[in-house]
Amino acid sequence: MPAKMERRFVNASVPYVFKKHGVNSCFLINFWEPLVMLLILILFLVVVLGLDWVIVGKCMKKKNSLQSRIITRVKVMVLNFLIVQLYGMYGDIVFYGVIEFRTTQVKAGINFLSSAAVVILLVAMILGFFLHWNLLKRYQNIKRNFGAETETKQYLDRFLADNEGIQVIFGDFKDQSLIHQSFLFVLTIRDILFSIILATLFEHPLTECILILLMNIAMLLYLIIKRPFKDIVGQIQQLVMELITFVVNVSILILAILDRKQLEAFDERKTLGKLLIIINMVFNFSIVFFMLFSLGRQGFEVYKEYKDRRRKVKAINKSVRGMISLQNVSSIEVAKNNIKNEGNTIEETCQTMIKTRFEENGKAGALNDQSQPSLDSSMMISSYRSQMESSSRIVNPYVIENYKPVKQAKIRKRRIVCEN
Repeated sequence: MPAKMERRFVNASVPYVFKKHGVNSCFLINFWEPLVMLLILILFLVVVLGLDWVIVGKCMKKKNSLQSRIITRVKVMVLNFLIVQLYGMYGDIVFYGVIEFRTTQVKAGINFLSSAAVVILLVAMILGFFLHWNLLKRYQNIKRNFGAETETKQYLDRFLADNEGIQVIFGDFKDQSLIHQSFLFVLTIRDILFSIILATLFEHPLTECILILLMNIAMLLYLIIKRPFKDIVGQIQQLVMELITFVVNVSILILAILDRKQLEAFDERKTLGKLLIIINMVFNFSIVFFMLFSLGRQGFEVYKEYKDRRRKVKAINKSVRGMISLQNVSSIEVAKNNIKNEGNTIEETCQTMIKTRFEENGKAGALNDQSQPSLDSSMMISSYRSQMESSSRIVNPYVIENYKPVKQAKIRKRRIVCEN
């Protein structure tokens, strides 16, 4: 928050345990940076929704057009990211809100703005929890009320399509029961209870440590027994984080017991301090490891999908080439048959014209005595043969163009037969 604005708030004294960590008594001062980021996300979502309304509604673009698909994808991503950020902020909102109402006078300065911000965010959180729980119950009712598998799948697909923008609430978790699917809700409630314990029981550190450890054990049992994650990697990651948190909580509980009994135990404290440093390093490396593993896994899935697509394309091309080869073989056979039939037709026509010509001239018996027809008959036969070739070239151009040498050889052979 800018220093000029911060000076306008009246700060009250806070307990030393909070003061040494730089916690202020005013909610807006403590929560300023997350609040600014939240407002930016909301503004960006409003802009995306406006573009979606303009493109799909006013411009009458089809839903499967490129512009509509891009806007829909961006809208889903922004809305899911906003929900994740909100659920991650709920614990801080409750923690700083409790400190606000414990230490600050509402009417002092412009502190009423800070109190109003707390109330608005808490109301939004409760409303979000109500919608979250109602959504999960609707999902379970759809699964329970429709007995046939096909009908259930159709209703679930329609439900998922209608709630695509908020699938981060239930999409990664098993849907066997409501307790399986409500992991995010349980995790957020645990975070809120943790914040309330820190903000109210700071004068009783041993009680704080016991309650926090009990919540940690309950979450571990929930993860081991119910296994809410669909993906085994997400299940292992959450389990590893809870185990690291368990070791930290046990170490802090031991330190709290030593403080309660007022024991120095220098060596034990030193050992626990080193253990906490190592655990902190393991925690950071675990986050990096799972992040890199997730990226590598997604990259492998993309590569596998690319290879499958290439394999399908090659199979399709091979099938197309096979079909083209079969068509070429069939065309060759058809062309050969056409050439043979055309050659036989020319030969028969030549025989008929020669016979008719000699009969008209009164020389019907000359066909057996003469070796060559008259010049007029030969010219007429040649002319008719040329017309037949021209007509066949027009009627069947594919055969003429692709198998012209074969046809010319056949016609030349038939011409020799006719002339002889």
